[in-house]
Amino acid sequence: MAITSELLPVTAYSRQATRRAVITAILCDNPWTLYPAAVGIPLLGLNRLVLEMAWTAPAGLAGLALVMLGGMSLLIDAGLRRGRLEARHMASLRARQERVFLDGAAQLRDALTALNQTWAADQVTRILGQFEAFRTVLDQKIADPSRPLYHRYLGPAQTLAFTAIDHLRNVETLLRSIAAIDADKIGRRLAALEAGSDREAASLQDQLTIRQRTLDKVHGMVTETEEIIQTLLATADDLAKTDQADLDAALADFLAIAERNQQMIMALDQGRRGGR
Repeated sequence: MAITSELLPVTAYSRQATRRAVITAILCDNPWTLYPAAVGIPLLGLNRLVLEMAWTAPAGLAGLALVMLGGMSLLIDAGLRRGRLEARHMASLRARQERVFLDGAAQLRDALTALNQTWAADQVTRILGQFEAFRTVLDQKIADPSRPLYHRYLGPAQTLAFTAIDHLRNVETLLRSIAAIDADKIGRRLAALEAGSDREAASLQDQLTIRQRTLDKVHGMVTETEEIIQTLLATADDLAKTDQADLDAALADFLAIAERNQQMIMALDQGRRGGR
C-alpha cells in the first residue's frame, strides 16, 4: 500500500518552515516560556484593572517577574538555542519518516521479487544505498550533525529517497492487480477456441490488454524511479565537489532539485490514480 500521506515535503526542511516550527514550539511547548507568561499576564491585569493597585504592589511585582522570566526564556531559546532547536526539530522529522519507511523496505523488496520484478526489487536496495552514500559524503563535509545546515541537506535527501520507495509501493499495487491474469494460460485457451467463441475470445483479449497496459505503467514507473536514483547519485557527487565554505550558498540549488523531483513523482502518481 502506498503511504504517500506519511511523506514530508522537501520544503519541510527549509529555513522558513523550521523556524516557524521552532518558534511555535518555543511559545507553546517550553514551560519556562508558556507558564510564567500565562500566570504573569493575568496577574498584571488583576493588579491593575481589578484591584486598581500600583505596579509595585505584590501582585503587580509577581506578575511582572513572571512575564520577565517568560521573556528571558523566549530570548534565550530564540537567540542562543534556536540553531540547536532547529537541528533537533529536523532530526525528529527524519526519525518519523524512518520509522514508517525503513520497516517496510525489506517487505517491499521481497514482494517485488515474488512478483518477478527483480529490477524494481533491486531498486529498493539501491535507493537506500545511495541515500547512505549521500550521508557519508555529508558527514565528511559537515562533521557536526548538530548544525542545522547538516539536516537541511540530509532531510531532503532522505525524503527524496523515500519518495522513490513510495513510488515502488505503487508498482507493487499495480502488479498485484494483474497477478491473477495468466498470459500463457490465456494464450493457450485462445489458440484452442473454436469458431463461434467470439464472446469468450473478446473477454480473454480484454484481460491481456489490461495486463499489458498495466505492465507498461509499471515499466514507466520503474524508469521514473531510476531517474530519482540518478538524482541522488548526482547530488552526492555535486556535494562532494562543493567546498565547505560554499555549502550554505549551494543549498538553494539542492533543495530546488529535490523538490522538483519529489513533485514530479507525486504528480505522476496522482495522475495515474486519477486515470484509472
